[in-house]
Amino acid sequence: MGQDQPPAALARRLGTGDAVVIGLAAMIGAGVFATFGPAARTAGAGLLVGLALGPSMVIGSLLGKRIVERLSPTVFVLVVEATLLAAGIALLL
Repeated sequence: MGQDQPPAALARRLGTGDAVVIGLAAMIGAGVFATFGPAARTAGAGLLVGLALGPSMVIGSLLGKRIVERLSPTVFVLVVEATLLAAGIALLL
């Protein structure tokens, strides 16, 4: 290969799927920047609490999934019924 030709691995191609992903990423990014300003004004310090709770809930659900996978079906049914009962009581209070 000469100095004038770039290697084949650096070919510049943009397919339909690549263009769609770039467009989606741009829309999501613009939405995030446009949303956090008004949300920060409205929520104040509560916005930071919400941003901290979101990832912790995702981690908790992933860990909970691993725990639930190890339960027997009978114990799983008991756990679900107890959770629903506790949610119902909390709703009434």
